[in-house]
Amino acid sequence: MLAEIEILTGIAGVGKTNRLLAEYQTALQVATEEKRIPRLLWLTPTLRSRELVRQQLFADSRLKGCFAPNILTFDQFAELILRHGSEPVRFLSDTAKRLVVRSLIDQQMQDKELTHFRKIAHTEGYLELACQFISELKRDEIWPEHFLETCHQHLDSRRKDCELGDLYLRYQNFLHNPSGTNIKLYDAEGRFWSARDALERGEYGPFAALDLIIVDGFTDFTFTQYGILDRLADRAKRMLISLPLEDPLARKDLFAKTIVGRTSLKKAATRSSVQHLQPDKANSNSPPAIQFIARNLFLNPRKLTPSTEGTGIELIAAIGPTSEAEYIAREAKQLLLQGVDPGQIVICFRSLKEDSSLLMEILSAAGVPYYSDSSTAVTELPLTKALFSILQLEQEDWSYDRLMKLIDSNFFRPSWKGYTATNGTDTSSPAIAISTIIRRSLLGEGRYSLLRKLNWLVENEKERAEEQPEETSRETFRNQLAIAAAGLNRLSDVTAPLRKRKAFSFAEWIEQLVLIARELGLQPVAKAKRTTDVEEKDSLQQQRQQWDFLEKSLFDAIRFCQQFQIAQQKISLTEFQSQLIHILQRIRFPQPQRESGVIRLLEASQVRNLEIDYLFLAGMTEGSFPQGRNEDCIYSEAERLQFHEWDIPLGHSATQTQEEMLLFYSIITRARKRLILSYPSVNTGGEPLFPAPYYQSVRELFSESAVPVRHVGSLNPLPDRQTMFTSTDLRLVATEAVRLKHPELFATLFTSSETTPAARTILATTNMAHARFHTHGFTPFEGLLDSTYNRNLLSEHFVPDYQFSTRQLENYAECPFRFMYAELFRLQSLDPPEIKTDYKRRGIITHDILAALHRQYQEEEPHSSHTLSDEAVWVQDLFQTLTTEKLINLPSASELEQVLMEVEQELFQQWGEAFGQHWTNYAGDFLETWDERPVPRFVELPFGEVPTEKGDFEILYESVPFGNDSGEAPPVRIRGRIDRIDVGQYEGKLHFNVIDFKTGSVKKVNFRDILSGRKLQLAIYTLAVQRLGLISPDAVPFDLGYWLLNEDGYNRGITNHPQRFPKILGQQIVDRLSAILDELLPKLASEIRAGEFPVFNEDVNCGQRCEFRTICRVGQIRSLPDSLDKQFQTGIEEPTKDEQAEQEGAE
Repeated sequence: MLAEIEILTGIAGVGKTNRLLAEYQTALQVATEEKRIPRLLWLTPTLRSRELVRQQLFADSRLKGCFAPNILTFDQFAELILRHGSEPVRFLSDTAKRLVVRSLIDQQMQDKELTHFRKIAHTEGYLELACQFISELKRDEIWPEHFLETCHQHLDSRRKDCELGDLYLRYQNFLHNPSGTNIKLYDAEGRFWSARDALERGEYGPFAALDLIIVDGFTDFTFTQYGILDRLADRAKRMLISLPLEDPLARKDLFAKTIVGRTSLKKAATRSSVQHLQPDKANSNSPPAIQFIARNLFLNPRKLTPSTEGTGIELIAAIGPTSEAEYIAREAKQLLLQGVDPGQIVICFRSLKEDSSLLMEILSAAGVPYYSDSSTAVTELPLTKALFSILQLEQEDWSYDRLMKLIDSNFFRPSWKGYTATNGTDTSSPAIAISTIIRRSLLGEGRYSLLRKLNWLVENEKERAEEQPEETSRETFRNQLAIAAAGLNRLSDVTAPLRKRKAFSFAEWIEQLVLIARELGLQPVAKAKRTTDVEEKDSLQQQRQQWDFLEKSLFDAIRFCQQFQIAQQKISLTEFQSQLIHILQRIRFPQPQRESGVIRLLEASQVRNLEIDYLFLAGMTEGSFPQGRNEDCIYSEAERLQFHEWDIPLGHSATQTQEEMLLFYSIITRARKRLILSYPSVNTGGEPLFPAPYYQSVRELFSESAVPVRHVGSLNPLPDRQTMFTSTDLRLVATEAVRLKHPELFATLFTSSETTPAARTILATTNMAHARFHTHGFTPFEGLLDSTYNRNLLSEHFVPDYQFSTRQLENYAECPFRFMYAELFRLQSLDPPEIKTDYKRRGIITHDILAALHRQYQEEEPHSSHTLSDEAVWVQDLFQTLTTEKLINLPSASELEQVLMEVEQELFQQWGEAFGQHWTNYAGDFLETWDERPVPRFVELPFGEVPTEKGDFEILYESVPFGNDSGEAPPVRIRGRIDRIDVGQYEGKLHFNVIDFKTGSVKKVNFRDILSGRKLQLAIYTLAVQRLGLISPDAVPFDLGYWLLNEDGYNRGITNHPQRFPKILGQQIVDRLSAILDELLPKLASEIRAGEFPVFNEDVNCGQRCEFRTICRVGQIRSLPDSLDKQFQTGIEEPTKDEQAEQEGAE
């Protein structure tokens, strides 16, 4: 039964498939009438083309059904043959193939047979290249022995070729005899080899005797497929094969592959015939433009007369990718509204993964149902990313960002004792607790260092709790500390196996990783089904599906490795992670979407065998058609051409171009009613883009009047009212109509629950914009809290006897808006997690050291028994001793922290040495002219209710009142803590100096700073000493200033105060300060109580350093015209020139 191979040729659209369908329908009808199972076979390239043939076949009313129509892809046919074969065979998945090739490369390395590729053999890039190389040779059935022999003959056994050939040989040997088992393996390319071998052994399975074989939709065949067709012809009465081809041949490059196919079929067949179908314009089911394309695309332009009939085709140039996507979505939606079957609309991209995301977003917004053929790699699943976060956490040695990414993940759900919120508040949630402890306690990064300091904190806090059991202010901190310690120590224990160096093989690493993932809660629990929230239930179900699929994929790899004894070598965590990523990238998570009844988004390769009424081919910029060949870094183009001459047909640019031309031709000729080619003429950055060469080839087939390039879209973000099709478009158009005083369309937004929230937001935004840009003075949108509710809250907080600190008032005067966020809302910037110099801690330590030094100074009074030089030495030595005692108890786990601690110790040592000299300089200025030089009388002196670290208040002296009942604002009470007060005797009277210690630089104060309210501390402290009567009723303030530890010691604080010692501050200046503060401080307090926190700051560069710069709109306010009077004065007005002259004369 040697069938004659009947080859049916013709260009696209001439009816080849319809002719074959008629033949198959007739054969099925005969079998039905004879009441027997049909002995037929139809081979087609893809599953989609298979489904299309089935639909077309049974559209004939004469065929009610068929028991076994045998419409199969070539892959399905080969699988059926192997399933009925006598030899035990098993398919080698792509994942398993990579495990095998990786194992074989490792063997080559162990055998020291790799020299050329030795430096890159361990990389996943080389593994990918090796797999592609093997697949390329196998597709054309080039055996490893033949490849090695050719290389030996022509290339003198070049190392590169020998190493690749040896790898290929090892791979084939493994497939034929995997680890001594009696099972043979076959890969995707070897499937046809095995099927052909089975046929040669006479194992035809259900295809032993066939009446008719039809092979349709192919452009060419591999060497092995030719052999299968030859074997099938021996068992068939008829074999019909269709090929796209023209006669006479005018486009050799376009049909180069099918010419080879026709020649090979005729050569292999005992009997063959060729029938060519000519185009029939009258009976064609394609529009005129598509017929013209089928006859003339890629024809020599010199032989072409452009067509004036453009019915059925559109060429689109969109202003940007968004405009292109909106146009396609709008057109697709219009087709659906016209009653077009969604299944007859296909949107095609060269690459769905790279190009379709924007379109899918717009289709969803437009309410257009669609199916996307873009499958998701397992590595892109959120659950898989969480799994890799575990590995990456160890790779980065517990960096803060990686640690929080894992702990704050929705998939991190461990059921550990102590790792739960203790009071049900957000501040005690595990992720927040850990983040807060790491940041505020400056634990830094690095697992060992972090845990060491964390556990030190736990022990230290336990001791503190035992010593001060009544202290309740640290309850939140202790709860967070307990959660952090429980969670991080347990996490360290669970992930301990990951820190073993080359302790596991690939399969063993997978087992460890799965166990760790389960312990960390990545595996969804069954009890989650009890939830009543629909979205949460769907999310958990999706997570379970992802976990089950991922776990199955991982354990499949384990079983394969164990069964065939591969990947047994011990590898590091880094090597395991790299290999695992490479493997999981190749595994696709199955799509849950349905393909029927919706618009389809398909890649180019999936369209060539379909019948489509409406076809959109999108994204046709340069690089899409044709797509250039990627260099594989193994063989250059010249080397590939050389191999071609030696009968080893490696792919090269010429064959790539022919394949690209035929692919494009096969796609655009599938349209039966309308073809739309589109591309974005500019990218998202506004740079010009150019159409693909094949887009231009289509354009040149028609006159400009027949098929003009239609430019769509606009740089204007406002859509046209006639073409809007999404809720977003409606919202934009309606808002613009309101601006033009036509509110009717905007009112419709409130009729839908989908658009009502957005409409309310727009109205609120409009109110804000009007208040900010058109209203005179500051409004609630610039920080004025004018609601009764807010005013009442402020009154409850800032009660009449509330004690303000100097820092509060200074902060308010500097920036009221920032004061509102920092003081009222208690917002603060997060401390950086990295280890660095802690200036806040440095300041606290310095004040503790100085407080202890001055207290001991007051007890021992060295000034009464020592010379000034000896006193300075005593002070210096004590400073050094206290520094050592203070710093030695601070933890430092990492090498970096130890270095920073050494830097701190060196700095304090320098300060100590300078402090003695500063002490001498300060005292020496008073020694000769004073009756008794000033010495420290008070240190760290609190007045008012000063909060302590314990959470209570330290009350030594009452708060100080400022203002009077007759003033514009009621009096205000001030609290504070004075660093140091020195008292001495001058001209028979007690005088005192107020000193504030600083570890950094500070600007001197002038009267303008005090009048503005930005520099109040020294003035308030000086008047507080007087008003509290701390020294004596007649004590006179002599001076006020800063003691700069890192500079030159004591500096007077007021710039217009004479710098030569001794010179009394002057009662007139003190009285002036008193008058200013009695007016200013009540005013500031009154504005705070009134809720006046406008967006205003006199410092034009304030946004460069402010932590609230992302929410502050001071830049907008400054740009507004002066006529709106967006000005605010927190201080009081400066005195007039006459007042200044009078004041200077008095001084």
